[in-house]
Amino acid sequence: MMDIWQNPSLIDISGIEGASINCQLYIHNNVNLSECSIQSVCNYLNNSFGGAIYDNAPGCNSPEEIDSLCNLISIENFETERFFSISPNPANNMLNISIANCIIEIIEIYNQTGQLLRKTKSNKSREQIDISALPPGNFFIRAISRDDVFVRKIVVMR
Repeated sequence: MMDIWQNPSLIDISGIEGASINCQLYIHNNVNLSECSIQSVCNYLNNSFGGAIYDNAPGCNSPEEIDSLCNLISIENFETERFFSISPNPANNMLNISIANCIIEIIEIYNQTGQLLRKTKSNKSREQIDISALPPGNFFIRAISRDDVFVRKIVVMR
């Protein structure tokens, strides 16, 4: 059994990235833990051995919530990721997005639960997006070109 619980300062579990979880996994009562969609947990959810995930921050509050983010991230093309740029990150009001040698067709912003918050059409390789209406927190930017889909996590701070 792996039990991650009652860690109020824990915000992500990247320390177990790459671990093979082949036992019951419990992730609960971590009030600031919002990032659980790492590959080892995504793999665990596909081959569940039991356990429970609850009472964490949005983005890590249930297996369904994490799975939706795992599915969003799994479409990322890692070979072309080096051509995708978002700045600044963390951001306040404006976000610059660019893809080298590609035209961005659609930019989507998702919250931690995988809910689509905003969809913008584009026809440029660089785009500036106003994110001032977003509350502070973690979000995912998905940029779609003709041939690739790029996903990156961003942090909005005020």
